[in-house]
Amino acid sequence: MRVLKKLERIKETEDYWRRNTIATNYPTVTAIELTNKCNFRCTFCPAFTRKSGFMDADLLRHILKTTRFSDSLVQLHFHGESLLHPQLGEMISLCKDAGLNVGLSTNASLLDEKRSRILIQSKLDTLVLAFDGVSKEIF
Repeated sequence: MRVLKKLERIKETEDYWRRNTIATNYPTVTAIELTNKCNFRCTFCPAFTRKSGFMDADLLRHILKTTRFSDSLVQLHFHGESLLHPQLGEMISLCKDAGLNVGLSTNASLLDEKRSRILIQSKLDTLVLAFDGVSKEIF
């Protein structure tokens, strides 16, 4: 499997330097946005320019069934705060059951004991705590 990973990286680099418009490899990181809802109103974030909602577990199952992923990382976030998703643990587990490495970035403001247990039990691989300002004035 390590050889396949290295081959994917080589193809990725070749595509970049040759400015290929059609990639010959699979992405090293895939982002799946579970929600674009957020508990913050960051001035730099475009999340609030579109209708907000939560991804349905059946849609995620369909994505996992019909998409070929590299073995690097699936990120379950984009503009939204994934800790708001009521089925977050199930969504992570679906990805893990599909054999994927799963990462999540959060503003951490909702990270309480209950949500922490959900993340641990779901076997999340990577958790990024994103702090965009240490004070209200800086934020």
